Amino acid sequence: MREYDLPARYGGEELIAVLPGADLDICTAAAERLRGALADCKITRRSTGEALPGITVSIGVGQFQFGETMEDLIDRCDRALYQAKKRGRNCVVTEREIEPERAVG
Repeated sequence: MREYDLPARYGGEELIAVLPGADLDICTAAAERLRGALADCKITRRSTGEALPGITVSIGVGQFQFGETMEDLIDRCDRALYQAKKRGRNCVVTEREIEPERAVG
């Protein structure tokens, strides 16, 4: 993250990062670096020295489009996140890769 980016807890186990001025490709690269860094972490239980399972993260990436609401952007990011989880987790999915919404009716 750059010093002027804004990482924040969004809810429960969900986090959000706002990267001002970054396009979708830059955001995707940052998300992939974060995913890789977490996957490479080695965690050991202090009390026993036991190696614990690795950390995985699923990340959905979207880019703000002029004139849209924050709700629209977050919805796209959420859909990308759930697509990443459907793919088996521990991956990054962008708004370009999400499945189109199906009309109900």
